[in-house]
Amino acid sequence: GSLTRADFWLKRKQAPEGRVNVELQNAGNDNADEVSYTITLLGNGNVAIDNLSVMVMLPEGVTYKPGTMQVDGVSSGDPRIAGQSLSLSLADRSDDWRSDIRFDARINASVAGDLRTRALARFDSPIQAAQQTPVAETSMVREPSTSENTGYVLNLKFDVMSAQLSAADMAQLDALIESWNGVRDIQIASVGH
Repeated sequence: GSLTRADFWLKRKQAPEGRVNVELQNAGNDNADEVSYTITLLGNGNVAIDNLSVMVMLPEGVTYKPGTMQVDGVSSGDPRIAGQSLSLSLADRSDDWRSDIRFDARINASVAGDLRTRALARFDSPIQAAQQTPVAETSMVREPSTSENTGYVLNLKFDVMSAQLSAADMAQLDALIESWNGVRDIQIASVGH
């Protein structure tokens, strides 16, 4: 037998098209010397993404807190650290996807002013290798803490020939200590006879 006629129907293949976006947010937490970061990566389209990594550039005086890196709610180990830069490799992706990266950082107590953090994603696709997203940036302003006091005068009264404080004196000292809770630079001068 032989083939005398064949019909072929052709359809144009959809061109590869995709997009990767980066969102960066920071938030304070209970400790004034720490900040939490969340990076959201959003991908859409019909393109496979390979060699995906995220890079974060922390401001001077801000350092990654070891053990806090999570990808999609799962601990992922610590990122590579080079100076103020963190980099983390992620699994390959395709189609529409979302990934949330979260970590904490410590802020040096002497750091104040405008603290800008930047992040970007790098990846390869069938369209082009070595691509990167635009840089996402977040900023926070840290004011130096100031606590100035003109001084406290404590009139502690000891009994004759005694070094024991009375209950009222102890309450006065406890109130002073409580009001200084969290203050780091304290100068104390004591005068007596």
